[in-house]
Amino acid sequence: MFENYDELMQKIGETLFERSKDLNDWIKLIVNIERPSSSSISVQAEYLTSDGTTIYTSARKLLNNQFNLFHELYQTMTADTDKHKWNRAKVTLNNNGELNIKFEWDQELEDELKELAKEYDPRWDDSLTPEEKEKKYKEMVKNGELPDLSKINITYEDKKDE
Repeated sequence: MFENYDELMQKIGETLFERSKDLNDWIKLIVNIERPSSSSISVQAEYLTSDGTTIYTSARKLLNNQFNLFHELYQTMTADTDKHKWNRAKVTLNNNGELNIKFEWDQELEDELKELAKEYDPRWDDSLTPEEKEKKYKEMVKNGELPDLSKINITYEDKKDE
């Protein structure tokens, strides 16, 4: 676990800079992050070469499978207030080590995801009463439209770096 925002930013920059050494003739690395929920993240990466060519590359390889850094960054930024919440971010790293991260709240993305969630699971539909949500959910399970998750015990364990 990191102490603060600055430590996280430094770790993200160091990870990207170290892994970018494998890229040929790069001058700028761009990583686009989409955080549609608290448990998922989508990352795409590309880099520009000195001749102006854009090359798409593996974000997984660049981040060395450390996507959790962005989850931790979000948690750090929103620990005291949701004033700094974001669901999109753009990381730019120049080959001279200059790092820039732009955070954005995309309400359209949030609204789209909420609508999709309602379509697939009525328990997300705020226009229904709790009783209506439960009734519709049970009907969808009975019809085979949704899996019955009511008998599954889900627990979450907070794993901290030691």
